[in-house]
Parts: sequence; structure tokens; C-alpha cells
Amino acid sequence: MMHSETIDRLAVQSVRSHTDQRGYILGVVLIFFLVFTLLGLAFIRMADLEGISALKHAHKSRAYYYAAAGIHKGLWRLNSIGKAAASFSDSMATVVFDSTSNTLTATSSVGAVSQAIRATLVKQSVWKVQKWQDW
Repeated sequence: MMHSETIDRLAVQSVRSHTDQRGYILGVVLIFFLVFTLLGLAFIRMADLEGISALKHAHKSRAYYYAAAGIHKGLWRLNSIGKAAASFSDSMATVVFDSTSNTLTATSSVGAVSQAIRATLVKQSVWKVQKWQDW
């Protein structure tokens, strides 16, 4: 008889430990869901920031090339028409010719990004760019 009581006692203990573990598993699963949810939200935020950064970079590049085109157009106007025509403003850039320092400065804005370029000119048979710098 002793043997059957021991088996019954072990069976009861096994059932109790099994039911205690079910609550523990639920807690672990909830913690995993929380961790993976937070990781997912972090990745979504990173993707959003990457998109914003790429857009700003594209705007900065476009503004730079618009300003560079303004310098080239201003130089062409200076050589073709004269000093008075070198300063102008159009849909891409605003260009100012300073005859005292012989510089053309072009400013362009795309989105919230502005870019300026200054070109120092030298007069030979025609005006040419001697030095080019981001402003």
C-alpha cells in the first residue's frame, strides 16, 4: 500500500507544478510581445527618420545645383549683356553681381533648405570663374 500512496502523492505534485507553470508561461509570452512591439515601433521610427533625412539631402542637392546654374547663367549674362544684367532672380535662384569684389553670389531654396555659392571672377578677354566656394 505504501507504494500506491507514494505514486498518488507524486501525481498530485506533478499536477500542481504543471498548473503553476501555466501562469509563468503567460507572463513570459506577454513580455516577449512587449519586447517585439517596442522593437517594431523603434524600426518604424528609424525608417521614418531615414526618409526625412533622404528628403533633406535631395533638397540640399537640388538647391546646390540650382545655385550653380544661377552662377553659370549670371556669368553668361555678364559676358553677353553686361554688368547690369549679371544680377537677376528667376524661379531657380537669385544671383547678385558685386562689381567691387568681382563676385557672383547665387542663392537657391528648395523646401526648407537654402544653398548659396559664391564665385570670384577674373576679367580676361571674357569674365571667367577664378574661385568657386559654397557660401
